[in-house]
This record gives sequence, structure tokens and C-alpha cells, in this order.
Amino acid sequence: MKNMKMKKGLLALLALTLALGAFAAPSMAEEPINLTWWVNCPGDVPVDAQMVEDAANAVSKDTVGITATIMYKLADQMALSLSAGEYYDMMFTCEWVSPNFIQNAYDGYYADLTDLLPSLTPDLYATLDPVVWDAARVNGRIYAVPTKKDLASEMFWRLDSDFYEGELGWTIPEEVSFDELETYLEAFKENRPNEYAIFMSRNGLTNFTNFAQRVVGYYLVVPYEYAGTDKGTTIIPFYEYDELMHRYELLHKWYTLGYINPDAAVTESVTYANYSSVRSGQAWTGYTGWGKSSGHSVKIARYDGPFMSTATMQGAMQAINAGASQKNIEASLKYMEYLSTDRSFRDILMYGVEGTHFNYLDNGTVLRTDQGRKNFLLDGFTHGSVAIASVESSEDTLADPLMWEKVYAGYDRASVSDLGGFAFNGEDYQIELSAMNAVWDKYKYELQTGTSDPAVVIPQLKAELESAGLLDVQKAAQAQLDAYLESQR
Repeated sequence: MKNMKMKKGLLALLALTLALGAFAAPSMAEEPINLTWWVNCPGDVPVDAQMVEDAANAVSKDTVGITATIMYKLADQMALSLSAGEYYDMMFTCEWVSPNFIQNAYDGYYADLTDLLPSLTPDLYATLDPVVWDAARVNGRIYAVPTKKDLASEMFWRLDSDFYEGELGWTIPEEVSFDELETYLEAFKENRPNEYAIFMSRNGLTNFTNFAQRVVGYYLVVPYEYAGTDKGTTIIPFYEYDELMHRYELLHKWYTLGYINPDAAVTESVTYANYSSVRSGQAWTGYTGWGKSSGHSVKIARYDGPFMSTATMQGAMQAINAGASQKNIEASLKYMEYLSTDRSFRDILMYGVEGTHFNYLDNGTVLRTDQGRKNFLLDGFTHGSVAIASVESSEDTLADPLMWEKVYAGYDRASVSDLGGFAFNGEDYQIELSAMNAVWDKYKYELQTGTSDPAVVIPQLKAELESAGLLDVQKAAQAQLDAYLESQR
């Protein structure tokens, strides 16, 4: 019942977000407040970043009296800047960048926003369901603004539709299970025996283990399929999850059959120049962003999810510097409110300058121009709410302007983790965690590319992890989880 209420609440709040009108500007100061904003950027800074920043500032200066100086940083650069004490007002934070949101909040980097949010920025506060705000809490206090985006983990195959539909005449369905993919790989090999159906790097298929919720590293997990059962709060070693072991076995089978490039385990990265008929990626129903980026038409088919947890809702957030002045803390929240409630302003930081980087189509969706694809292409979630922005179409696919309503409706069938906001505190187990990480690093590349035989490697990996202290950490994590769940009753 609680999960159903949460999902219905998400739908209602999405409608509220999309219905909110233009931001009501406060009285303008003579000079705008300028905020320093650290934004995560995993690659090169977009060529037209300054042009887009200038365009956004010209709008926000006149509407809310606030501008932003955006500093694009790699994840490790952001961590170094934070530890070095460099000044910022707002910064991107999440569950998957190290040190992650929870650790940074514990370390006192982020401002407590609990009381200011509903009083100073009620429209911002209203855009998210209470359960999503709970994901931004540490010790009961809110330390970041979660991004309104896909709030559950859904994994998709990115299939070359020019080949599978165009050449073979198949119809790619909405869902293709992990096991069912083998039919596609076999057909590709038969038609193109000298190529590899999956060309992958040593990191393997993107997030293909996400159907097991990680509690400690990749080695202590709780499978999402156990949610709502008596196993839903039991932490197990990854090697005790039969379905995960089955996937490792399949990968090894595909490797031996020549479906995967033989040098995958030593290939540090791949680009679109490395043709692959199948790739894996995290997305959502109706996503068209991959388009022809691979050099061919792409259709997606879901193979996992949706899975929802505190971690998935912490996938992208904006935090405010605890050391900033009260004036700048309040300005940061006002800026986020504007960005989260005004679609035209959000589109600038999402897509760039209209007419230069994108154009609106008749159905209200947007299409990037060549300049937009080349000079201002980045992950929209790094700047804030994605659900308030216009939906993006691709050159060969007209997107549904109501996509986000349908994404949220799909969460009715989500597996919702029973772990709530639990996060393992490993302060007393740093030696064991370091040793286990070293063991995992020793085996992971060959295991996740199918290069090694799991029947041989998993027993070795299990023995070394247990020798490094895995069972002690498992026991401690379970005790912490049990205590946390008891405290929530």
C-alpha cells in the first residue's frame, strides 16, 4: 500500500511540476547575485558551454536576479576541489560519484536545507514526492535537491535496427530478456561471421548487475526481485544470487562463441567507431537520445527494471555549500526553484540556444541541430530537473511529448527496495573493505566481459573475498540494516 501511494504521488507531482507557471521574480537588486556552480562533466567541456551560460544568465538575471558561473568538472576533479576547500555555491552530487552524497553530507560539506525548502521555495518543494525528499536526508535532515528525472533503474538493449529490422526483417519488441538476447547475437554472427555482435570494453555491459541492489561494493547485495518477501531485507554475497551467476555464465558462453571481442578484458574504452550491434544502457520508456549516435538507427528494448530504491533516487542531486553565506544559500535555492519550474529556462541549460543548438517541433518536443549535437551535448541530469524540460526527439524518431507521464505510470510495476534509506557505515571495516576491493579488482574485468569461466573463477573469488573479511562485513551490514529498519517502525 505504501509503495502504491508513493507511485501515485509521483504521478500527481509530475503533473504539478509540468503545470507550474513561470517563476515569480523577487524584487531585483541592482546587481544580480552570481553563484559558482560545479557541474559534473565526464568528458570534454562542450564547445559552446560559455555561449549557453551567457544565454541562460541573460534570462535569469532579469527574472530572478541571479546568474551562475558554471564550472564543469570530472568526478575526481570535483572531489579534489572539495577536499582542497575551493569555493562553490552549488554542486552536483549523487550516490555513484566518490565520495558520494551521503559521505559528503556526513563530512559537513553541504548546507542543511530542511527548513528553508518549504518556507523559501515552496514551488520547488512541491515538485518532488516526500519519499524522494527522504532520499536526500541524512540523519533525518535534507542536504540536497534531488533531480526530477527517471527515479527508478531500467536497463535497455540498444539494438542496431538497421540490421535487425532492416536487413533481417525482424521487429524489435519493447522487451528482450537477458537470455533472449542470445537469439540476436547468434543471428548477427551467422550473417557477419568476421564481426562481433557485442564490442565491449573491460567494464562490460553497462550496469547489467543493477537488478541486484548493492549494499557493500559489488559483493554484498539484496536482489530487487526479493522486495516484499521475507528475503527482501537479507544481505547476501553476490555469488549466492543464482540469477547473477547465470548471467556471468551466459557472458562466458557468448565470449567463447565469438559474439564478444576477444580483447574485451584489456580494452580500456570503446567509442562509436567500434561497431556493436548491441549495447547496454540505462534509460526509460520512450527515450530517443541514442538516435543515430552509433552511426546507425537504434531501437531500445528493456531487459531489467524498473527497480526503485534510495540509491536510484540519489542518482543526481544538487547540494549547496554549508560554508556559503545565508544570502547565497537562499539564492541557490531560488535559482533551483526557477530551473525546476520554468520550462523555457530549463530548455536553455538542457539543450542550448534555440535556433542555434535546437528547435521546437510542432508537437512541442525539441530536435537538436548539428551544432547542438557537436557543441552542446551533455547529460541533462547534471544541471537539474529533466522532467520539466521539453522532451527530445531524434532525427529518425518523433518523441512523445507526454513521455514523462508514461515513465512515471510505468513505476506502478516497479520493484521497490525494502531497504529504505539505509547506507552501510564501514568506518570500522576499512581494512577489510580495502582488501575486498583489491580482490574484486583482480577478477572483475575478465568476469564481466565473459573472458573467464565463472565455474573456475567464482570459487577462487569467493575464497579470497571471505579470507579478506567478507563474512564479517556481511554480518555487520546485516546488523546495521536490522537496527535501521527497527528504528523506522
